[in-house]
Amino acid sequence: MPKFVADSSETTGLKWAAPAGGGSLKLVKRGTFSNVANTGTTFDDVFTSTYVSYLLNFEFVSASTLTDDLIFNLRTTGPATRTTNYKSASGSLAAGSTTSTYFGAASDDFWQLSTRTYGGGYLWFNRTNNQLQGPYYSEANNEYYDLQLSNGGGGGCIGFQLKSSSSNITGQISVYGLAQA
Repeated sequence: MPKFVADSSETTGLKWAAPAGGGSLKLVKRGTFSNVANTGTTFDDVFTSTYVSYLLNFEFVSASTLTDDLIFNLRTTGPATRTTNYKSASGSLAAGSTTSTYFGAASDDFWQLSTRTYGGGYLWFNRTNNQLQGPYYSEANNEYYDLQLSNGGGGGCIGFQLKSSSSNITGQISVYGLAQA
């Protein structure tokens, strides 16, 4: 948020300016994805040493069938898709329900972002410790997911891959880097 700062060249002595040393979001990449089971759309060279934290904005996601799972894999230099060390402690809550449901990854081969894909969300990725967390909303059953995901496979992640568990999932995503102070 802009703030007033002193400036002797201004007639009022004040002007609007960005706060010094403050972090801000910078668009790194915006793109669409469309994939079928066991293939995916990759977003390489989006995680760099320029930023530690990233905001992944899933602007929309839709699936051929409402039972598709949206799957997220990290990409490493090479490039290669990381297929081990994925851990999760996530839960979901359906509209009208008072009971939340815990779900973990089906295996440690990937992160499962939702179990009924048709919606969107905002997820934060920390490049230093390979953690992804945040809210994701699925319009199927009006379900809200609180994702807490980590990968202990070490650094070197340059991007990610999105794919589906069984049929076509499409969507649009924007990746923002949080400028370091």
